[in-house]
Amino acid sequence: MKLQKTTYLFLGLLLSSSSMFAQTTYTVNLNNGDTSGNLVQINQDVTLGDTLKIINNTATTVSGSNGVDDAFISDGQGANITLDLLAGEAYNYVLNDSTTQEIVIVYTDGNAYYNTGFTPNFITQTGLSITEKPRILAHPNPVVNTFVITNINQELGLELYNFIGEKLWSKTTQIELNIDFSNYPTGLYYLKVIRDSKLAETLKIQKI
Repeated sequence: MKLQKTTYLFLGLLLSSSSMFAQTTYTVNLNNGDTSGNLVQINQDVTLGDTLKIINNTATTVSGSNGVDDAFISDGQGANITLDLLAGEAYNYVLNDSTTQEIVIVYTDGNAYYNTGFTPNFITQTGLSITEKPRILAHPNPVVNTFVITNINQELGLELYNFIGEKLWSKTTQIELNIDFSNYPTGLYYLKVIRDSKLAETLKIQKI
């Protein structure tokens, strides 16, 4: 997916001296064109204060409550953000928390789901990363029966979701863990890894 990029300049004052710095707006569409429900992944270097602009590029009003044209954002910070937008309107999500690991945008027209994952890599103005994303080890992927999670070196919270955002399973663990996928239908699943009460990473898992 190609992002449109708009740059705005602000005049900043610090200790009685002025400096110029740039803030950037990244634009994504609710309807990303992928009717399969797969997570269309966007990885983007950002700085604190940048904006993710989410545009309702459909011809109808979307709402998180009318059951047909639903749209919401899940940012891993504990709550979903309902989008109520007229056709052509946009919601501006300000990237002001460097612990944000992924922003998932979900839209359905009643027939298909369009899921977009925006993963911000927060960097300083000089290009140095200011976030660390600890990784667990997980296999096999695709999975048929048993999904194995290793490299766990502290207490983690694990939450498994299907592709429409329904929570199927959750557990807290400090040791290697197996997840039984044998009774789940084929399709895409997402495993959220919670570390120190924050979303550390989200794994996309294909069940076959």
